[in-house]
Amino acid sequence: MPLLSRFHKMQWIDPLKARIKIKDLLHMVSGLDCAEMPGSNGTNHKFGIDEGPTPLKYGFSIAMAMEPGREWHYCNANTFLLGVTISAGLDRAGTPGIDQFAKENLYSPLDIIEYRTFTTPDGFLYAAGSARFVPLDLAKFGLVVLNKGMYRKNRIVSKNHTLAILDGVVDTHWTWTDSICGHAPLKERYGYQWHRTVFEVEGTQIPVSHSWGNGGQFIFVVPSQDKFVVFTGSNYNNIYKQKQVFEIMYKYLLRMVKNRFFQNELYY
Repeated sequence: MPLLSRFHKMQWIDPLKARIKIKDLLHMVSGLDCAEMPGSNGTNHKFGIDEGPTPLKYGFSIAMAMEPGREWHYCNANTFLLGVTISAGLDRAGTPGIDQFAKENLYSPLDIIEYRTFTTPDGFLYAAGSARFVPLDLAKFGLVVLNKGMYRKNRIVSKNHTLAILDGVVDTHWTWTDSICGHAPLKERYGYQWHRTVFEVEGTQIPVSHSWGNGGQFIFVVPSQDKFVVFTGSNYNNIYKQKQVFEIMYKYLLRMVKNRFFQNELYY
């Protein structure tokens, strides 16, 4: 958090908040008084971060509920503040901003040309969401994770980071499988802004790492089957409809790949 003082000066900062590290924001264990998963009883700050005129000032104003690193609570402010922190680090190093950094180190190496990101009213990348990519380009992110950081023989992300994504870093109280008839509501793990859900298919546990975007934008990576799947949707703010893709994964796609109904081909 001290890096953020480059962009927002404060007379006083909560000592707990000053201890928040980048990894705490990455893994959603910042300790901020914020819990925004549907059904959570915690404070929701989505309006101030998503739609407010000064998201950075608002983010600084969120109180601390506990010390950093203790508990997972999904909160858009974590990801927004993560993006601003990266911007501050790049600014301190005298290098181009986060948009150019992402283009040079992620989008261009993945041959992603058509995309759109958004800037907040106070001039920062809105890292918490609202980016636009075509499905085939979303699939490239899944391929990088599946290949442990590689794309066309080029290293995009470190192997250790992708392994952490595949294993998860912290336990959570959230489940994506509670609405699947006949499936136990298994709690997920989380790490580096990715979720890890375990499906039980015909007596076999199949770990799946996946992203999540509001509306139903999912990238599923299935390492044990060497597969990845992309879903897009428009079920915004309807978590029950968004969870339908988990039923599709469980009832159809994972059974197909488990029983080798199709080989390693890219469908879109």
